[in-house]
Formats: sequence, structure tokens, C-alpha cells
Amino acid sequence: MAPGALRRMARRSVLVFGLAIGLCACHQNGTTFVVDTTDDTVDVTPGDGLCADAEGDCSLRAAVMESNALPGVEEIRLVDGATYALSIEPVGSDDASSGDLNITEGVVVTGKGMITIDPELLDVYGVFHADEANGLVEIDGPSFYNTGTVLRVTNSSASIRHANIIGFVAPAVNLESGTLWLWASSIRGNPSGSDPIIAADAGRMDIQNLTAAGLYSVGPVLEVTDADVTLVSSAIVENSHLSEQSSVVLDPNGNGSLIVQRSAIAVRALTPVACSGPIVGLGNNVASDESCGFDGPGDQIIEYPVTSSIDSQPGAVDVFVLDPTSPLINAGGPGPCTSSGLDARAQVRPQGGLCDVGPFEVDIGFCQQPGPGVDLHRCDFRGVTWPGIDLSGADLTGALLRDADLTGADLRGADLSEASLTFTEFAGADLTDAVLRDSDGPMRLDGANLTRADLRGAEAISAVGADFSDANGAGFHVWSFGQEKPFTDAIFDGADFSGPGGGFARVVSGGIVGTPAALPDWMVLERGHLYGFGTIVSGADLSGLDLSAAAFAGGTAIGTDLSDTVLRGSYNAATLDSAVLDGADMATVSLTATRLRSSSVVAADLSQTYAISSDWTEAIVVGSDLSGSDLRLADFTDAILLLNTWDNTTCPSGVNSDDNGGNCDGQFTQGEPSVGGGAAVPAEFEGMSLEDLATGGLVDD
Repeated sequence: MAPGALRRMARRSVLVFGLAIGLCACHQNGTTFVVDTTDDTVDVTPGDGLCADAEGDCSLRAAVMESNALPGVEEIRLVDGATYALSIEPVGSDDASSGDLNITEGVVVTGKGMITIDPELLDVYGVFHADEANGLVEIDGPSFYNTGTVLRVTNSSASIRHANIIGFVAPAVNLESGTLWLWASSIRGNPSGSDPIIAADAGRMDIQNLTAAGLYSVGPVLEVTDADVTLVSSAIVENSHLSEQSSVVLDPNGNGSLIVQRSAIAVRALTPVACSGPIVGLGNNVASDESCGFDGPGDQIIEYPVTSSIDSQPGAVDVFVLDPTSPLINAGGPGPCTSSGLDARAQVRPQGGLCDVGPFEVDIGFCQQPGPGVDLHRCDFRGVTWPGIDLSGADLTGALLRDADLTGADLRGADLSEASLTFTEFAGADLTDAVLRDSDGPMRLDGANLTRADLRGAEAISAVGADFSDANGAGFHVWSFGQEKPFTDAIFDGADFSGPGGGFARVVSGGIVGTPAALPDWMVLERGHLYGFGTIVSGADLSGLDLSAAAFAGGTAIGTDLSDTVLRGSYNAATLDSAVLDGADMATVSLTATRLRSSSVVAADLSQTYAISSDWTEAIVVGSDLSGSDLRLADFTDAILLLNTWDNTTCPSGVNSDDNGGNCDGQFTQGEPSVGGGAAVPAEFEGMSLEDLATGGLVDD
């Protein structure tokens, strides 16, 4: 047969099959059995119209038995959130009273319950077997966890929809003969054995809006032997195999066919190729290699097309969600995208005129003319130039704004959460009360007003002169890429940047620079991240903060006010020259290799500090507690040391102060102080109180 004729036949097959689906996907109104027990029990009198075990309860097995005994189509309704564990040992019977739940009459099983199998029986039997059923068998809504085969179809018409199948003994779905619709469902987890995960032996199978991902198996994900199968708007991706088995297989020795459209088939790791067999592609498919033979209109070969992740929400179908930069967006051509016109989450598709490849349709919003308060979520505005535009209150969630110029824009109250903002320019923009939570990529915020903005999980490359007053920045990142002072003159009044995950990475010689920068709530947490890479807080007001256990390694805080600051347990290998540490709680601080040249340390608690090789040149250390500190190799050249407490202190020479008259007089081997150091106060300072020494000109001079 000529290739053109084959393609025409394939298109006709899809259209006819889609029509048949539309006619079959319904059920009659009959008796409804509400499953009110999670026990696996049998019906005592099948056919009496009552679902009741010996205790009068309606179990899943009892409901199936009663439905089989009645004419017409019944509904079996599971309780949302309940877990039903099948556990009855098979005894050779071929009905629903033992082993698999064999279905022989039309039935609809609904509800968001979870069905599982006793672990000892996993290799023995599965869940549902539509066995020569008289009427359509529909499984709509339940999830399956650690089961055998979820649905086996023999000489029946059956459908499974809105189901999550996680962990199973392969195959998860098996069409032995008959007709099967597998729609808007997900198959994930680690199956055992070498059987295919979806086996189409004979008959007809239609697969739409399927997510098959994260499968680590020996066999293929989909194997077609003598069945006619269509695969539409589905994703078979992120699967690894222990053998050389392809992810999708059409047996060349069988009499079956496999037709694929708007689907992604991608392999990784140990799997050598995506497909094997004479598969027919109807266009707009994406494969990770050429093995699928996709060469129709809109087909693409993308070695690693996955820029997305599985989204698992309670009560919803797990789905392969596309992120805003995914190449699968709008790559599926014009609609209709599926027979139902919906994606796996019941989102209308297409959005914006073109289908997305796979089971998930990105809700791009209407993408109307940009303006205040409009819905622009997930719209593509990459590289636009909109200086001064008014987008106040606009919904820009998930929007693509990479490399966009929004200089001076009005974004007050706008929602840019999860938006793509890599190198987006917000210079001078008003982002008061804006939400930039979990946005992607470092943006430029020079001169921006970020008062009360939600910056949790966001990233910046520069924010010179920006106003972060009362902003929520838990997990906020800074990627300066070598910029010297990316936060010069920034205002942080009331800002809270506490919380895990944040940090100032790659800040080479810049950082938080205040003139002044008031940070009353900065790093008020157990473990701060004012650390390394030359982070600068020069001139900043950090007085009175709780910076206990914070890391200042490699940082610079020249002239910074740390008076009355709690630094207990913090780590320093920093430059604190000319810093004000009056009244600071520095007990147990690690000051190894820290520079405190010309710093003022009046009435500070330095007990139990670890200050080996620290540099106190010309520092003023008055009335401070140095008991229990380790000052080995510390340099006190020309320092002023008066009225300090020396108790069990290890002096710079290594001698203990208790063995040296209760002080370190004469034990400053790296440099003698210019004033004090011993027990006696020099004559010129006799009679002066600590307050006099601190405020009477000594500290200032």
C-alpha cells in the first residue's frame, strides 16, 4: 500500500474511532451501590438488589457481585479518600467472589477512592477483569496503588478514565480482546517483571491524555501486537529500561497498527531508542530520536524535550505539566486536540488556537491587550519593550517575560508568581505589594520599589537603590555574576529574608551595602546566610539583631553598627574593621582569622570565643568579658585594653591568664597593645568609669 493511502486510512480510522467513543462514553441510570466499608467481603445474596455482606455492609467486592447478578448498568460509588485493600485468596473460581473482581455486566465504578492489593497477593491476581461483559464497563475516578493488573479486558467494551495507577505488577492495563478506552489517566511507579506496562494484544484501544512517566521497567511502556491502537495527546516520557527494549513497541510480526498524534515519546538513561515497529504518525509529535519515524507536518525530534514535571494534587489526575518554556507548548497544531476537547485536567483545549503536545494544555489566558487588572497569565511576552506601562493588579502568573524591558512600569499589586523573569528589567518600576513568588531567573531591580512585595523563592541579579521595606523574601536569591555592589543604597526596613533556601551566591565583591541600610529583621533566624564570596554590609545598621549562628565567612562589614547584636555561636572569618560591637553578645563566637582592626568593642560579651589568629590592631576593647576565650596568635598591636575580664583566658602566647596574674599582660606575642592589657589601669585613666571610657572621648579618639 502506498504511504499516502496508509496515511489517509489512518486519519479515517482516527475520525471513525473518535465518533464511536463519543457514542459509547455514557451509561444508563440504574441502581447505585455506595461502598460503605473498606473490608474485602462478599455479597450474601447476589441478585436481590441489595449490596450487603454478612454484616449488612456494602463492600467493593459485594457491589461487583450484586451488579453482575442484575440486568442493565449499575453504578458502584467509592468514598473519596478511602482505601480499599483486596485480600481474598483466589480459590479457582472465575467470578467476583474471589481473586480478581470479574465483571460480567455493564457497570460504572466512580469516586476518588484508592484500591490496593494485599502485598502477599500482588503476583497472584489483579483488580478488575471485564470478562465477556454484557454492556460497557467504565472505571472512572479511582486510583490504584501497588496492585496487579488494574484492568484486563476480554471480549468486552471497557473504559478507564481519570485514574492514577502508581506501582503495579505489569501489565497495568491489558486489552486481550474487545475495545478499550484509556483516557485522562496516569501510570507511574516501578513495575516488576518484563511484561509491557500497557499491553494491546487484540481488539481496539484508544489512548488520549495519558501520562506514563517515571517508569523503571524491563518491558516496554506500550506494546501492540494484534490490536489497532491510537495514541493521541499523550506523554510517554522520563522512563528507563534495564534492557534494550524500546519505550513504545509495535510488533512487526503481528497484525496490529499504532497511530500517534500530538504525543511526546522520549527516553532517557538506559533506554537506547524511543520506538520500534512501523508506527504511523499523523503529525505534531515530539520524539527524542528518529526511531519512531515521525516525519509528518509539525513533527519534531528533540533529544530531551522534557522541561516539565509531574504534578500530583489530591483528588486530581497526576499529569505531566508543561513549564512556560516547554517546546511542547503550541506544538500540537490547530484543534480539535482530543475527542472530548479537554486535557487530562478537564481544561478546555486548545488555548490560544494551537494545541499543546501531550496530556496537559497550558492555560495561557486570553492574552488581551496589556493593561491594569487584565488576565495575562501564562502569556508569552518574551523580549517585549514596555517602559512605563501600567500593569497594576494584572495577573501575570506563569507569564513569559524573559529579557523584557519593564523600566518604570507600574506593577503595584500585580501577580508575577512563577513567571519567567530571567534578565527582565524592572529598573525604577513600582512593584509595591506585587507577588513575585517562585519566579524563574535572576531579574534586575535597580531603583525598584518592592515595598511589601512577596519575593519568596525569587532571584535577582542587581538591586542598586531598591526599596525592600517590609518585603517578604524567604528563600530570596542573589546571583550577582561578579557585579561589585549590586545592592548599593538598598533599603531593607522591616524586610524579612529569613527562611531556608535563600542566599547571596556569587556575590564577588558586592552585597548588601547600606548608606545607611536599616535591616531590623534581617537574618532574624537560627542560621543566617550573610556569608562568603565577599558579601558586604559596610555602613549598615545591624544593631540589636539576633544573628546567632549566622555565617560571616569571607564577608566585609567595615563601619557596620553591630551594637547590642546577638552573634552568639556565629562563625566569622570576616573583615569587621571599624565595626561597632559595643554591647554585642559574642559569646561562643568563632572569630578565627577575623579582622577587627580599629573596631569598638565596649561592654561586649566575648566569653568562650574562639579567636585564634584574629586581628585586633588599634581596636578599643573596654569593659568586655574575655573569660574562657582562646586568643592564641591574636594580634593586638596598638589596641586599647581596659577593665576587661580575664578568667581562664588563653592568651596570644598560649599562656592561661589564670597563670599570669589573672590577665594577659606581657603575653601579646603578635603585637603589644598601646594601652592596658594587664591588671592595673594606666594612671591617665584612673578613676574613669566604663561609661566615661566609652563616651568620654577615648572611644571616639
